[in-house]
Amino acid sequence: MSDLLRVRACALLWLLLLPLGLLAQASQPDGLPAGLGHPDSLRAWQPRPPSADTARMRQLVHQSLQHLGSNLDSARSLARAAVTLAWRQGQVRGLVGGLGILADADYYADDYMAAQRHLEMLLWAARRLKRPDRVGNAYMGLGLVARALDNWAGAEQYFVQAQQTYAAIRPPDAGGELVVLANRAQNFLDIDSVGRARPLVRQALARLRQLPQTRRPAKYQLLLGILQEKDQQPDSATVTFQVTARLARATHDVNSEAEALLHLAGFALRRPDYPRALRYARQARQLFHTLGDLQEAEALRQQAVALVALHQPEAPAVLRRYLALADSIQGQQRLEAVATAQARFDLVEQQGRIRVLEQQRRIARLEAEQRTVRGRLQLGGLLGGGLLL
Repeated sequence: MSDLLRVRACALLWLLLLPLGLLAQASQPDGLPAGLGHPDSLRAWQPRPPSADTARMRQLVHQSLQHLGSNLDSARSLARAAVTLAWRQGQVRGLVGGLGILADADYYADDYMAAQRHLEMLLWAARRLKRPDRVGNAYMGLGLVARALDNWAGAEQYFVQAQQTYAAIRPPDAGGELVVLANRAQNFLDIDSVGRARPLVRQALARLRQLPQTRRPAKYQLLLGILQEKDQQPDSATVTFQVTARLARATHDVNSEAEALLHLAGFALRRPDYPRALRYARQARQLFHTLGDLQEAEALRQQAVALVALHQPEAPAVLRRYLALADSIQGQQRLEAVATAQARFDLVEQQGRIRVLEQQRRIARLEAEQRTVRGRLQLGGLLGGGLLL
């Protein structure tokens, strides 16, 4: 009899717990990612595919990133479409990704005003997303734009803000701080402020030794060589540029290798060591030609000077190539100078409009406060007159 009671009790308990078990299976359990949906027929949780808009936005961001190094027009168009879709969908993460690529494409296309506008939007979105690393990237991008517009003081301010942002992350973003130190040093080297660049280069090299996995370490050695060259230390600079060229070749950093070779060719011409200068200049010219870099013209000039000094028959042909490329670059630089001047004018005009709006806002606030005070005085007078009556 007791066995029968136990069987009935177990059956009743199973009937009571069955709805709770089914409900638990039908609802999404705690701890699973938000992208998981309903269980399949085997009661196993399977990833739910993202919405069509989300998948489209991710695809646009990915495609724009792929086109960034080859086709700037396509990269800007795709990134702009991703930003529009992310804004419409309210996806701040997608907005941050799209704005970052769009700002990079604007900067590479020398559209500095558009780059600044998108970097300011990126700064807002990154703060909303609570991504201090992207906030630091936005500040660094604004510093690069300011430097491109010859606003050296503004660039330094943005770079310092980026460095402070990276340092405030826990743990600090040492890689971000390293890049900012290099940008600050380059900023001062561009205006021949060797005294202010020297401690920054030293700090960058010290930080580099703490980060052995840093990508493109040769560019930091390149800064040291440029500093030594500006500091009138040609022998030390030559050794540094030779080390930089070897390190860049080992780490596949074509930009740093080409620039180091260009500096070595210049030192060899000043000695003069024309065979060595010719070898360095040819190597640098080939690398710059592969990169599509305008410094190819300077490498051709050095090559032509060495060939003329060595009385080589190919000197006239190299000289003609240099003159043709220099004319093309000069025309392009004139167009860029016009665009840069227009960007500076637009920036000054924009800052003037902002100041006018701020003044109007302060005036409106003061008028509102005065109206409030007058209203209180009038109300007090009415109440006082009522009491007297």
